[in-house]
Amino acid sequence: MDLIKNDDDYIQNILAADGTPAPMGTGIPANTGNNQTTYLALGEGIDYQAVGTDGKPTINGVKNDQTTAKQIVQDQNGQTFIDFDSEFTHLRSANDELAKNAQSADIVVESDDQFLKGTKGKDAVYTASGDLNNRVIDVSQIDKEAVVIKLNAAVLADTYTLDIVGLEAANASDTNKEVFIVVDGEGSDSVTINGKIKLYYKAGENPADVTGNTFVDNQGNTEQERLETELMDFADSTVLWSFTNTTQVAGKLSIGKMKNIELHSPWIGSILAPDATVDGTGVNIQGSVIADTYLGSGSLYRWDWQGEFSPNKTNGEKVMVEKYDGHTKEKLTDEKLMDTLTYTVTNLASKQTTELTEKNNWEASFVPGDYQIVETNAPEGYAVDATPINFTIDQKMQVTSGSQLVDSVEPTSSGLYLKDNQLVFRQFDEPKQATVKKNIHLLKYDQTTKKEVADLSGLTFKLTSYQDEARQQVKEQIPLTKDYQAELEPGFYGVQEETAPTGYALENSEYYFTIDSTGAVKGADSSAIATWSDGYLTQAPGSADTLYQSADQLYFQKFDQNQKQAKEFNLQLLKYDKSTKKQVSDLSGLSFQLTQYQAGEHKQVIEQQMITGNQISDFTIKLKPGYDYTIKEIKAPNEYELSNSNFDFKITQDGQLSSEKSVGVPQWNPSFETKAETNQDLLYQDGHQLYYQKFDKKIAQTVTKKIKLLKYDKTTRTLIGTLTGLKFTITQYSDEKYTKTSRVINVAQDYTAELTPGHYSITETSAPTGFSVEHTPYYFTIKADGGVKVLHGSLKEWSAGYLVVANTNEDQLYQNKDQLYFEKFDTTQMDQLQLHLLKYDGQTQKIIKNISKLKFQVTQYQQADPTKVVKIQQLSGEKASDFIMTVKESSIYKIQEISAPEGYQLDDSTFEFTVDANGTFHLKGGQAAPQWQSKDEAVASAKVDQLYQQKSEAYFQKMDKKKAVPILPQTGGHGTLGFYLSASLFIVLAGILYKKRAKN
Repeated sequence: MDLIKNDDDYIQNILAADGTPAPMGTGIPANTGNNQTTYLALGEGIDYQAVGTDGKPTINGVKNDQTTAKQIVQDQNGQTFIDFDSEFTHLRSANDELAKNAQSADIVVESDDQFLKGTKGKDAVYTASGDLNNRVIDVSQIDKEAVVIKLNAAVLADTYTLDIVGLEAANASDTNKEVFIVVDGEGSDSVTINGKIKLYYKAGENPADVTGNTFVDNQGNTEQERLETELMDFADSTVLWSFTNTTQVAGKLSIGKMKNIELHSPWIGSILAPDATVDGTGVNIQGSVIADTYLGSGSLYRWDWQGEFSPNKTNGEKVMVEKYDGHTKEKLTDEKLMDTLTYTVTNLASKQTTELTEKNNWEASFVPGDYQIVETNAPEGYAVDATPINFTIDQKMQVTSGSQLVDSVEPTSSGLYLKDNQLVFRQFDEPKQATVKKNIHLLKYDQTTKKEVADLSGLTFKLTSYQDEARQQVKEQIPLTKDYQAELEPGFYGVQEETAPTGYALENSEYYFTIDSTGAVKGADSSAIATWSDGYLTQAPGSADTLYQSADQLYFQKFDQNQKQAKEFNLQLLKYDKSTKKQVSDLSGLSFQLTQYQAGEHKQVIEQQMITGNQISDFTIKLKPGYDYTIKEIKAPNEYELSNSNFDFKITQDGQLSSEKSVGVPQWNPSFETKAETNQDLLYQDGHQLYYQKFDKKIAQTVTKKIKLLKYDKTTRTLIGTLTGLKFTITQYSDEKYTKTSRVINVAQDYTAELTPGHYSITETSAPTGFSVEHTPYYFTIKADGGVKVLHGSLKEWSAGYLVVANTNEDQLYQNKDQLYFEKFDTTQMDQLQLHLLKYDGQTQKIIKNISKLKFQVTQYQQADPTKVVKIQQLSGEKASDFIMTVKESSIYKIQEISAPEGYQLDDSTFEFTVDANGTFHLKGGQAAPQWQSKDEAVASAKVDQLYQQKSEAYFQKMDKKKAVPILPQTGGHGTLGFYLSASLFIVLAGILYKKRAKN
């Protein structure tokens, strides 16, 4: 489809950022071929020279190589090629009209929750992947030429992909589906769009077949994704994005402006945002952009919108009402009379109703479709004329010839006409007369004998008055007298039996009839009512529910089936192998659903029961006569395929049986318990004992693998001899992600099992005595062809030598033909690890016994995360036993002296060591701690801090230096006296020597 013949371009002005004229590019090329003619129109403010540089036209001083002077025109005398103010006024009006239409949109999406709650094939809004990564709006099931979608702007702010599915390209018959997506800020004038938009069209409707992914829509059709490209055929540009900002003010819609739109992901589809700044910086856009301001540095791919800017092309939001007196034919003009007048307009497809009143200014919003308008309240003093008027609005918003059109000039009859493209509804109402009343008597008959039921104990009826002929809105419930009579005025009615008389089966279908203002009575199909005869009290002429009339008296005959009290039946459900026709002994997993229905055509469910168990006796149930039943297998026994077809049968009140196969059921033969006569699902009878044989196919087991579970000592890599206490669990999963448990496999006493294709895990749940349990599951899959794949690592080939010494000390699965071997490694349980903190003299290397002021701090860290502190412990005391502590495997420790013994200098340096999973102590460099010798306890073998180990005991030797002691006298006693006498002697001697030297 060629859509761009005689394509014109208009540039009103070209300005730089400072407002001065700016140069443009080298021109717009003239299209050639297909008889296309392209013109370039320029505004008066542009400097245009028809013959400029090298004989070529120039625009703002720049030569235009590709457009000839014949193709360029320019505005003159203030007359513009396009009146932007006028056009944008029209576009704003169209945008507002779309906002109004969105209030009754075909699809409304307020949040992402709708995608998660939706179901593909059922709902128009759903997710294709179970999460928000593939959000879908599917319009394939909406058979309209104009589809309106209301989308909360917050939905586009998410980074998830949004797929619009079920689109159609324009075709020659112009019956394509146009999609209007109204993005509503709902109080916010800005929207940020982060998610990618994908459009999917019916296969073969992409003009250039430039397609990406495929998608199966709700109709089962394969859709193709429209990719980013620029073509001269825009037939598939049928999606318009309208941006608005609405709020509700005093219960009425207020339409505001959307001012800012930011695009952060490639965009596809035309944009209608006449008041907004569209910022598409760095983003490619496929489609037309109608905005106040556009900012962008990405590519704009031309993709012209092929529809109208509104699904409504006339001002059809308001209905003009003309009301006439049916007797005088004069128009009613008194506003007080019109205050009570109301109409209901119903969209016959969607069943959506709108009430028209003087208070709401007779406003209603129309989209193309079939409608019905009905008067629900007449002007004061007039009788309601509830005759419905049907009309159709086509895609051009015109009332079609098939509608009830009347002469727009002469007011002679009720109906519709158009006046200045405005829908006018004219109706004549008759003045109220004396109210016509009818008396109705409800009678009860036996359906078999056609005679009136004498004992009406337990009988109740419900007589309902409805607002209109559609009978969707209840007006009131009419009270009945004790003998089931009532007085009725003109209106729409329905009568229904609520409970049947004792001994009769309830038949609660509703019978409809109408009494018009003249007293005429009609049935539900507008048929005339039969005339009553008093003889019908003795014997009814038929056995169908019927309404009769005699003058102003109505009689309604209601028929019920007499319930003969037949004995209850016992039903035994049996399960058979379809191939062998023998009973299945292991019923594990089997479940049936039995549904009980009210007898008759309406199939009203009375009760549903689930029957499950493991033994034949679990599958018995009592059945009451007078009902219809359906048996359905819900789950098959283990190792059998599910066959969930329905089996229907009936038990009449007198105990007669009939199934879907035949009238009556075949006789049961006890030999059938051993082997069935046929392999078809059947119901058998033996008096009041019923037997239902259900046949299933056994699931073909193409591959069986045997597995042997072996237990090894992780240190020695040898088999553990005594397995007392050892337990394994083998779990089978229904999904390849190992998240949904299907069943638990029985492991034999010799730790063997047989496995069929599926997904499995092996878990040690209890270790042998003396060993530590290691719970980590080991995951693997057995494929249908017998191949085996482990989740982590690879499958190894088995060697018999591994029974002597394992190839590794890591859990591993091996294979030898159809035999699997699983090696599981455990470590022995260790004694409690203890650390002794000892204090030594750094000079003599002897242990310090006076440790009254000694204090250590020991910090424990995770080995997996050395920065994470597990525990801080401080040890102090006066005895060696005060400095013993317990340590844990797989940990890092740091020891620091925080207070030295009396007379020793504090050395607060940190000593670090590690305890591995096997209880071995390692120094900071990684080497194992040296062996402790008992002789080292009294005198250390080295003068440096050191850690030693002996089995589960570790010893840390901490060296400290003694404090330096100054030469000072002791206070008091002979020591002090001797010190002063010696000092005096030295002073005397010094004086004598001085005098001798002075003489000389």
